[in-house]
Amino acid sequence: MTKEIAAKSFAVFGNILAIAVFTIVLLYFLYGILHPHISGMSKNSGPMLYLFLVLLPVGICSYILQLIYFPTGVIMDDELKQLTVKYLFKPQTVINIKEIASYKEITIRRSRGGNRYGVLIYLTNNKQVLFSDLSLDDYFPAEQFLYDSGIENAGDESFSFMLYYFNQW
Repeated sequence: MTKEIAAKSFAVFGNILAIAVFTIVLLYFLYGILHPHISGMSKNSGPMLYLFLVLLPVGICSYILQLIYFPTGVIMDDELKQLTVKYLFKPQTVINIKEIASYKEITIRRSRGGNRYGVLIYLTNNKQVLFSDLSLDDYFPAEQFLYDSGIENAGDESFSFMLYYFNQW
């Protein structure tokens, strides 16, 4: 029997919209610096302008990384004992139960919007896969699939985006 978890479409489209808006604002500020006589901005507009020129690319990169590395769907096959993980910009990955070392329940701490929760799967090849309510409609069926398959629950963990992205390479 197969079960499927769909992407949280609001999160995917929200990330794409945020990338578009941040890019437009960044281009506006760059245009203002390069053409101050047309835009009304001056090169001495203050440190706030330069702060935006640093923070906007960081925000854009953050959203792009989420679109690349966060799953947009999971298919759990009880008969074959495997997970098929779908991504937006990466090829889908098939994970056999034998390739999973353990999993942890995680809390993703966020300053706005409250905490998010999920499951971080540790593979035998030292890679990690994140199933969370940031990108999926519901991660609990995946957690239940891991539990029913006899995969070790290694406890709880606080989640770090930077460590997760670094582990993907």
